[in-house]
Amino acid sequence: MKIIYNGEELNLQPTQRMWFIYENVTNETFDATKDSYTNSTTLIYAAIKAAIQRKNIKEHLDINENIALNDVLEFIDDNGGLMFTARFSKWLEEEVTKQAEAIRHMDDIKAPEEDDSTTKKK
Repeated sequence: MKIIYNGEELNLQPTQRMWFIYENVTNETFDATKDSYTNSTTLIYAAIKAAIQRKNIKEHLDINENIALNDVLEFIDDNGGLMFTARFSKWLEEEVTKQAEAIRHMDDIKAPEEDDSTTKKK
């Protein structure tokens, strides 16, 4: 999901970094059954912060990643409020479902065969 945050185009992705930031902020693992506005907003915050960190690393930038939850609340309000949150939640659910499906099919994917030439005895 692409967004413009403080003039920067960010590509939000459900990455390990996002979940890590969420858990560090809330001191708990995300629970989709606890569908609260606070959880959704905190997850958006984590996704934006993770996207900034990734962009800094990949593009060798120095975008200030010290964003506050209030900054994200203002961003959400300026971008449709509950509609933005609903779009984010729908997007995240679709992405997590894709990843879960890929994980379920990992057994169907065979690992590349190892080259036996180095281990064979002559």
